[in-house]
Amino acid sequence: MIKALFLLARPKQWLKNTFVGAAVIFAGRFTELPVLAKTATLFIIYCLLSSAIYSFNDVLDREADRLHPAKKNRPVANGDLSPRVATVFGFVLFVGGLSLAAAMGTFVFVPALIFAGINLTYQKIWKKIVILDVMAIASGFLVRAWAGALGINVPASPWFLLLTGLLALFLGFAKRRYELVSLKSKPADHRLVLAEYSLPYLDQIINSLLAAIIITYSLWAFNFNKRANPHYLMLTVPVVIYVLYRYLHLIYQPNGGDSPENMILSDPPLLISIGIWTVASGFIIKFFYLY
Repeated sequence: MIKALFLLARPKQWLKNTFVGAAVIFAGRFTELPVLAKTATLFIIYCLLSSAIYSFNDVLDREADRLHPAKKNRPVANGDLSPRVATVFGFVLFVGGLSLAAAMGTFVFVPALIFAGINLTYQKIWKKIVILDVMAIASGFLVRAWAGALGINVPASPWFLLLTGLLALFLGFAKRRYELVSLKSKPADHRLVLAEYSLPYLDQIINSLLAAIIITYSLWAFNFNKRANPHYLMLTVPVVIYVLYRYLHLIYQPNGGDSPENMILSDPPLLISIGIWTVASGFIIKFFYLY
């Protein structure tokens, strides 16, 4: 049962919660231990909340998951856990996450509450509406980034939030494409909204978002600190372009476009490139822009 509960929590998905740490890098405060401690606590809060929501969703989606080639192996769908145990487990995680957020103050609790509200209403409302289903998922990433900034008391620039939202939409529509390709036989039986999507339509959305992300990141990097000359953060633009096109390359491979965390963790070039971008951005911001 312990193994089944661990799988129910989907620890690989916790990679998404690293978005709460973006503000630490862009504020150049990653050498301050109190700030790192707050960010680590935020990460734990969103891991608890997201795992709770995954538990609830797996209970609600257990019949549809049994029709999916990969999701049929989830603990509730395959019968390793009963719906009742999974629900109780999710409730404990949910209460724990919100309690920890409340203990950190209003500026942490409110975003956590919004995050929970979006995800809890996703099953009943957003997942059934084409386009809004992906926008709802993307808003979860946006809230994580916003919460990370509020948690360490730094302003979140509009460029930063716009970039986060566009990137989340890109990842979300890429996953919809994967679902459409992998569920060749009656994909709507697994996810009703998939009947509203087509591969050409999703390819257009993905390509337009790719261009928007590159342009937005370039403008954000150029305007990050108008006093800086030259604009050193522009040196990271080629790395971002490589990461995006590498991800796009993986999407169009057989079985490509699965969850972002699986693609990143299973592809060394992508993982290394993201690491290079993180180190380079942090170094440039810390030693060239903050003076």
